[in-house]
Amino acid sequence: FYEAARLLGDLSLALNNADKALTYYKSLMNAPSANTKIESVYLQGLVNLKKQQSGAASTEFDKVIGLKAQSAEVARIQVLAKAGKALALAQSKKGAESLAITNALISELNPTDVEMAARIYNAQGAGFEASGDTEGAILAYLHTHLMFSLQPDAHAEALQRLVELWPTVGKPERAAQARQELQQRYPGF
Repeated sequence: FYEAARLLGDLSLALNNADKALTYYKSLMNAPSANTKIESVYLQGLVNLKKQQSGAASTEFDKVIGLKAQSAEVARIQVLAKAGKALALAQSKKGAESLAITNALISELNPTDVEMAARIYNAQGAGFEASGDTEGAILAYLHTHLMFSLQPDAHAEALQRLVELWPTVGKPERAAQARQELQQRYPGF
C-alpha cells in the first residue's frame, strides 16, 4: 500500500496536482516504519515547494533535519531535506543562506547518488538566481544537465531554467538547444 501511495503521490506531483500528491504523501504517516514516516514529512515539504509555500516547506524540512539519524536511509533523506531547505530559502529570496547550505552539501557530495546530486545542484542554481548571479545559476544547472541527466524531474527542471537564463547572458542559441532537448526528452513539461 505504502509503495503504491508513494508512486501515486509522485505521479500526482509530476502532473502538477499538488493537493492530490499531498494526500498520498500524508497517508505514508500511517506506515509502521519510522523511515517511511520521515520520508512522508520530506515529501510533504517537496509538495509545499511545488506550491510556492516556502515557509511551510522549510518547516517540514527542518523537522527531518532535526531528527537523530538512526540509519543510512534517514541520513540520506536528511541531506535531501537540506537541499530542499536551500531551495525554500532561494524561493524566499534568501540567496546567501541558500548558497551556504548547498556549498556545504556539495563539499560532502557523493557523485554516484544521482538524485541527491541533481537536487543539490538545482538548489544551488536557485540560490544563485536569488542572489542575482545569473552566470553562477547557469553553471549549477549545467551540472545537473550534463552530469546528472538520469534524474528526469531534476533534469527537466534544470533544462527549463536554462531555457530562461541563457538569453539573459546573450546566448539565445543555447536556450533554443535546451528548449529542443526539453521538448524531445520531456514532452508536455
